[in-house]
Parts: sequence; structure tokens; C-alpha cells
Amino acid sequence: MEHLHQTSTVCLPWIALLLLSLAMHAIGKDAPDEGGNAVLGVSFTKIAHNGSELPDGAALGNGPTDWACTRHNASGLIFEVKVNSPGALRHAANTYTWRNTDAGSNGGNAGTAGGGACSGSTCDTQSYVAAVNGAGLCGGNTWRLPTHAELQRIVGFAAAGSGAPVVDAAFFPNLVAGLYWARANVAAIPTHAWAVGLDDGNAGPRAKSQPYRVVLVR
Repeated sequence: MEHLHQTSTVCLPWIALLLLSLAMHAIGKDAPDEGGNAVLGVSFTKIAHNGSELPDGAALGNGPTDWACTRHNASGLIFEVKVNSPGALRHAANTYTWRNTDAGSNGGNAGTAGGGACSGSTCDTQSYVAAVNGAGLCGGNTWRLPTHAELQRIVGFAAAGSGAPVVDAAFFPNLVAGLYWARANVAAIPTHAWAVGLDDGNAGPRAKSQPYRVVLVR
């Protein structure tokens, strides 16, 4: 049975927790509507601020032809690349509470506005998505939170069943072992949304009021 991420401090009602644990056991580390984790050897391509493809040796920077995003080639998904620059919009240490004011997709609970610690936005996921889209990162303005299965595609495993995650630092520098928000709320518990721990690759429910990191996709 999958276990919930150990860093959680949230106490869920035991019945809901049992049901969620059983569901996670059934689907493994995948979202209900998507398949497969990334594995070692998966192919990535670096993408520049202007949307052009770059060689593997390209460096992060602020210029139009500098590296800023990474494409997961098998799926075509493009992920933002975090920077180690305090005060920057995409600083790796920035945190955000989960926020979605769309009543059709938030499960009846919009989450918490401005509860994280960040720069360049009001520090919730909805405002961060808006800021990145406004910046036109890597030539796109359709950035969003990933599903938990999409986020898991950047986590590989050293050996089958080892439970040892590997995030390829050559294509995803500055990611840390910790929780990253996914886009879906938890249907059984409207105050919670899904998050993925990049130190174990597992998805689990977390209170929308908690400040976690974010990496966007389009």
C-alpha cells in the first residue's frame, strides 16, 4: 500500500484517509486518468525563452535564446525550469498555497489566496500561473498546474521497486526533495488538493492552505 508523504502535518478523518489510501494502492503513482511514470533514460529537450530548441549544454539565463524550459519528448509536455535567484518570479524556493476560483473545477473550495512566500505574484497557485502566462515564458501563455501523473513524469526510479527517485538535474536543476502542487482537488475532501513529493515520487492529498512549491506545465 502506498503511504502518504511523511512531511504532512495534516490530520484527515480516518475514514476518508482509509478510502484515499485504498485508491492510491489501486492506481499506484499515476493519476486516475493518465498513465505511466517517467523512467531513467527518458528523453528531454531544453527550450529557450523564445520557444526555440536548444542543445543539451545550453545554460539558464534571461536572454531570448537562453534556456528556461524543458520538454518531455515522449508526451510533448513542456515544464518550466526553476532558477536559483531570490526575488525572481521562478525562484526555486518560492512557495504557494493552492488556489482556483473556477467553481467548475475546484470541488467547491477555492483554496487559500496569497498564503505562500514568493516574489512576482501574490503567492498562490492561481496568481503564479497568471504571472507566468503574462510573461509568455518560452513563447507560451497556456501554462497551468500539472496533474500528479504529469508531474511524476520528471521523476525516475533507480531500479524497479527501489523507491529511490531520480530527478535529472541536467534538465531540471534547482528542484528539491519536497512537495509540489498538482492541479486537481481531492473529490472526497474539498479542502484538499493533490501534491507530489519529489523525494519519493508519491502523490497524496494536502490541505489547500499549506504552502508548497510549484512547477508549471503546458
